[in-house]
Amino acid sequence: QWNSRGSADNPDAAAMAQRLDAVLTDQRRFVADASHQLRTPLTALRLRLENLQSDLGAGGGDPDGRAVDALERAIGEIERLTELVSNLLQLARADARPVTEVVDLVALVGDRVDTWTAIADERGVELHHHPPETSTPVQCVAGAIEQILDNLLDNALAVSSPGERIDVEIDPAGERSQDGFVQLRVVDHGPGLDGAAKADAMRRFWRGDATRPGTGLGLAIVETLASASGGRAVL
Repeated sequence: QWNSRGSADNPDAAAMAQRLDAVLTDQRRFVADASHQLRTPLTALRLRLENLQSDLGAGGGDPDGRAVDALERAIGEIERLTELVSNLLQLARADARPVTEVVDLVALVGDRVDTWTAIADERGVELHHHPPETSTPVQCVAGAIEQILDNLLDNALAVSSPGERIDVEIDPAGERSQDGFVQLRVVDHGPGLDGAAKADAMRRFWRGDATRPGTGLGLAIVETLASASGGRAVL
């Protein structure tokens, strides 16, 4: 137990807490630095492979297409690694709990929905959004709302079949609940998750369907950004 007077009553516990905080800070800094440093060589490697792929196709030096096919698979793996590095960088930044700011939830959600509507249309999925008529100020980490929505909509589209619908809702009509929260929901009609999977889904690197592309970090990023912003994420 920890009482309100903290370190004055338990100096050993306070020292341990400080050491733990320092270790976690160092870990976050390492992940952020490593992720940042890895992005440049991954990008350069992808460009080199794409140039080689183009040269093989133009020069006719790959009559059976096996080399080009192998290069396509290699480029796909680089894209997956690049996504993983980007997600780790997002997590490191979110874990650092940066300063929050007040933003207009309605405006930010509307902007992201506009962007994702074009992607949904290409896949034959209907993206519905009926925003409140008035602005809704909320406090969050800078960029958190956009990243949360990007991850949730990406997941929703991945499990949605052509002709299905995804709803993005701000409830209740932009009004705050008794505890001061505004609900932002993304609702799809995919196969869903059972209770055990829901309990694991927010865990980093967990993947419910290993046959689909992904890093298993999307929902972990959502939960971390929501928590860092003083909110909560619920499946």
